[in-house]
Amino acid sequence: MNLSGIEESNPVDYAVTVRRSNIRTFPTYDESLAGPGDIEFDLFQETAVSPAEPALILHRSLDGSWLFVQICNYNGWMPAADLAVAGDKAGWLAYIRPDNYLVVTGNRVGVHFSPGQGAPELIELTMGARVPLAGVDMDYGGGYTVELPVRGANGEMLVETALIPAGSDVSVGYMPYTRANIIRQAFKILGERYGWGGMFNARDCSAFVMDVYKSFGLMLPRNGDEQERSAGKTVTFAGAGTGERYRLVSSLLPGASLHTPTHEMLYLGEHNGRHYVIHDMTSYGGVNPDGSLSKVVLNQVVVTDLSLTRRNGMTYIDSLTGGKQIEPDRKPAGLPVNYNVSVYVNGSPVSFPDQQPYLDTSANRVYVPLRFVSEALGAAVGWVQAEQKIVINKGDTLIMLHSGSREVYVDGRIYTLDAAVKLVNDRNMVPLRFVSEALGASVEWTANDSGGRVDIK
Repeated sequence: MNLSGIEESNPVDYAVTVRRSNIRTFPTYDESLAGPGDIEFDLFQETAVSPAEPALILHRSLDGSWLFVQICNYNGWMPAADLAVAGDKAGWLAYIRPDNYLVVTGNRVGVHFSPGQGAPELIELTMGARVPLAGVDMDYGGGYTVELPVRGANGEMLVETALIPAGSDVSVGYMPYTRANIIRQAFKILGERYGWGGMFNARDCSAFVMDVYKSFGLMLPRNGDEQERSAGKTVTFAGAGTGERYRLVSSLLPGASLHTPTHEMLYLGEHNGRHYVIHDMTSYGGVNPDGSLSKVVLNQVVVTDLSLTRRNGMTYIDSLTGGKQIEPDRKPAGLPVNYNVSVYVNGSPVSFPDQQPYLDTSANRVYVPLRFVSEALGAAVGWVQAEQKIVINKGDTLIMLHSGSREVYVDGRIYTLDAAVKLVNDRNMVPLRFVSEALGASVEWTANDSGGRVDIK
């Protein structure tokens, strides 16, 4: 551990992981097991880290093969071969804080390097990983070109381009934070093997919750007890009987986390009087014919209800210590919005069957329904459910955008709108600037006392 090498003041180096790696309690792969055959729990294994994760190097082992690092929510020993060291802080910050980035929203996504780049031909990114987005490669059917770190000959950080296929489960920017999306993300991991601290290229219960929430840009602490103490609405179960505990659980929204002293789950909701959760669990307590408890091993992400018995004989509902519900800041009700906006395309009025165009006076922006305006201009509009992506085709032009994002991709070029795309009553609404910059139309706005008129040509 080179403890004698720690000075009163120590230099800090800036690095990025180049592959999935492990953070260990000590600079060794020696294991700490309860018994020779109990390979499921190595107590020297702290956590796993995805590729392209930033890290601070605080110290080095005596032989230099291990580095003591600080990542966003953990610290410990990592193999030096898994890190690329940036030349300076400015270059490191430029890489880890890109203006445009791709977020992995699937459980796992393969990333392909071009042959001959001196990098592995394929690495795997896990849910919530964020990588700089260079553009959309139209030569490969709209695949995403991303920038990934690799190690140079002396361990220095180099950046190589890599390709993520167009059909991959990814998002330009973070996903919209909704209850449906929380549950959708959790079910993408259903059935995956359990891995204590990230062992076996897998997750444990708290990493399962952490990765789901990373899809929305919410960086939770690593361990379940720390997540239980972190920000958000908290429900405490101390002193409550079983009936009161079920009432408290029902007060939480689906997607909230539930905590015991040693385990964490995501609440799904109530059905026919039973309260269901999805969680990454090792085992539960079965009942033998003589009434004694047995160990039933699962070691995977499963759906159960809270009446399930734990190995200590207590049910999950009676073991709960807390619940945590994270809610985004919401604007107060009564936001001033004027819906008296009429839209004309080439002189003809456009009708809207449900959500109407409107003037958002709080932001001084006119919003129009994307589909109907695009179709009036001769474009075809599609929705890619797996990627939560809107795709527009107009002649030879391909346009892609996401709800909640300001970035629009037009034939691989990135445009940043002055306001984000909004989902209002299940309709994607775009600011008028989108119509002119992405669809190539001229736009004229004429205000009046009750709203205004939009002329698109």
